[in-house]
Amino acid sequence: MGLFLCQPQSSEIVLGFVADSSTATGLAWAAPAGGGGLTLLSTTTLSGTSTTISVSASSYLNLMIIGEDIQYNGNDYGIVEINSTANQMSSVFTNTYTSATDSGFVGGSDLNITYAPANTGNNKNGFLLNIYNSANTTTNKPFNLINSFTDSSARRNHKQQAGQITITAAINQLRFYTSGAAFGGGTIKVYGVK
Repeated sequence: MGLFLCQPQSSEIVLGFVADSSTATGLAWAAPAGGGGLTLLSTTTLSGTSTTISVSASSYLNLMIIGEDIQYNGNDYGIVEINSTANQMSSVFTNTYTSATDSGFVGGSDLNITYAPANTGNNKNGFLLNIYNSANTTTNKPFNLINSFTDSSARRNHKQQAGQITITAAINQLRFYTSGAAFGGGTIKVYGVK
């Protein structure tokens, strides 16, 4: 058992205290024996109405995808498509819309990353998407998604979605697209999880 230090801005967890009976303290500063850690696979800026990211997930158990500062050039929402396959979700929803009339998201078969009204200057819209068993080639992929956004009344909202991605192939592509208006900005970071 050891204490490991994580550097979120770097690509991996690399060093920590590990048990070592040959030292006076019983500890040594070394690389972990194996397992654990995040590797930054790509950083991509969203642009236009569609941005595609190739993913090499074969060395990782899971994928963690983070969207930061996402904006739109119109009243719009974003969707992520996995491996060029539309409508591949089997999912359930919970959300915290302020009223029953708030919407901004399409139905249950799409993974909606975030929503924003046009030209409001609300640039803190983001999401966290975890895809499990992403390199597996025989089973569906469980996922969970949490996103936050500002609606047209400047209210902060969040939405949670979980279920399965009904694709048995390994994940190799993520396409982020809008329902019409172009992205006005935003960054997607894809991490491999060991």
